[in-house]
Amino acid sequence: MVVFSLLRPNGPAGKYAISMFNRSRSVLATIPKQGAAPIRSMSGKPVFNVKASTWTWQQFKNDLHFFVGLGVIPLGLLILYANIFVGPAQLTEIPEDYEPYHWEYFKSPITRWFAHHIYESPEEKYERLVSYVCREQEKIKLRKQEQRMKQLMYARGDYVGWFYIPFTDEYHKRARTRLESYRNQTKIQ
Repeated sequence: MVVFSLLRPNGPAGKYAISMFNRSRSVLATIPKQGAAPIRSMSGKPVFNVKASTWTWQQFKNDLHFFVGLGVIPLGLLILYANIFVGPAQLTEIPEDYEPYHWEYFKSPITRWFAHHIYESPEEKYERLVSYVCREQEKIKLRKQEQRMKQLMYARGDYVGWFYIPFTDEYHKRARTRLESYRNQTKIQ
């Protein structure tokens, strides 16, 4: 019983015995066994964690920041300048001999710039519409004339169709003369 009480982990002899036991285990573990492969003493957790690539996300963020810096910030500064220093247009009397341009009717300076340099004027839009309507009316007239012409050609039956393309008989004449000359040559011999 006394021996067992000395081997308790709380007592001084127990602590000594446990430390000696642990040392002997570590020394025995380092001695390689015959025929065994060498043991690699590395940490238990993996050093390199395999995870999905974030390259596309990083590239997207980089491109987004670049284009925001390239376009949005300068345009924001331009809009800020136009609204602070230029400001909206003021209504004033128009002189008798002055006819305002179409872009002078807009209030914002940015809208005026777009109307002047990018958008087409209302007069151009109107002229384009009138030209389109005129072309369509001409097409309608031509279709009606074509339909009337086909009806008359069908009813009278005395004229070749308007889509008729006359052909020449020159090649047929050449082929016939060659055939006749060939026949004449074979009869002579």
